[in-house]
Amino acid sequence: MNFDRYLPLRSRSIAINEFNDRQTELNEHFWSFVVMTENARYLAREAGKANPKTSTASLFHASGPDVARVPPTVDMWLKANDALGNWLRLSALVSAVAFHEAYISRIVRTALMSDPLCRYGASGELDGTILLKRGIEIDYEADQKSLTRDVWSTRAANFRRIFKAADTSVMFPIARLEKMRELRNEFAHGFGRSLDVPEPSDLVDRLSIKISQATLLNYLGTLSKSASAIDRFLMEKYIGCFEIIHLYHVCKADRPTQTARDFKKHLIGSGFPNASVPFCRGLISYYENA
Repeated sequence: MNFDRYLPLRSRSIAINEFNDRQTELNEHFWSFVVMTENARYLAREAGKANPKTSTASLFHASGPDVARVPPTVDMWLKANDALGNWLRLSALVSAVAFHEAYISRIVRTALMSDPLCRYGASGELDGTILLKRGIEIDYEADQKSLTRDVWSTRAANFRRIFKAADTSVMFPIARLEKMRELRNEFAHGFGRSLDVPEPSDLVDRLSIKISQATLLNYLGTLSKSASAIDRFLMEKYIGCFEIIHLYHVCKADRPTQTARDFKKHLIGSGFPNASVPFCRGLISYYENA
C-alpha cells in the first residue's frame, strides 16, 4: 500500500483501539465477577432450600478477623449479593460511558488537528500537518466540550455543525445515550442512592434505579456501535493518515535521522502490520514537503 494522506493505513483509529481495549478490560472485570458470583449463588440457593438460616461463613469456609462482617445467613447473603450485582452493573455503566466520552474527546482533537479549519466551514483549506511541523495547535477545548457535555441532542447538533455530518442517527442514538447519561449522573452523584430530597419525616429508603445484566450488555453494545460509526466517519473524511503522520513527527523529534525502514519497524511494532517501506517513504516525503 502506497501512502495517501486521506486513505488510512488501518481503517480504525488509534483512539478507538484504546476505547476497545478499555471495553475489553471492563468486560473481563465484570465477567470475572459474574462467573464467581453465579457459582456462589448456586451454592447459597441450594443450602438455603434446606435451611435459609444456614451459616454463610460455614458454607463458604470463611475465616479470619473480618468474618463477622459477612452476612450471617445464606438468605441474607443472597440479598446482599443481589444488591452488589446491581451496584456493579451500574458502576460498569458509569465506566463505559466515561470511556465513550474519553474516546470522543480524543478522536475530535485528532480530527481538528488534521483538518483545523473544518470547524470554520473551510475543510481541506489547511492541512494540519503544516501546523504540526510548526508546533501550532488551534485550541480545541471549546469544541471538545460542546461534544462531551450537556444533553445528547445538543452534542449531536454540535457534531453536525463542526463536521458537516448530514445524518448522525447511527453515531448518536439520542434516546439511548441520554438514558445512559441520566443513569450515570444519578448513580455517580448519589453513589447508589436516589438524589431526590425527601420530606423531613419521610422514612422510606430510596434506592437507586436497578439495571439488569441484559440491559447493561445492550447499553455497552450501543456505546461500541456509536464509537465505531463516529470513527468511520471522521477517519474517512477528516483524519486519514494524520495519526501516523503525528507518530512520525514524534519519532523524528527523538531520532532526526529516522529512515523509511526504521519507521516501518516502528509502525509494525505499534500495531500497523501492513506498513511497508514504500508507504513510509511516501509519508516521510509528504511530511518533509508540507
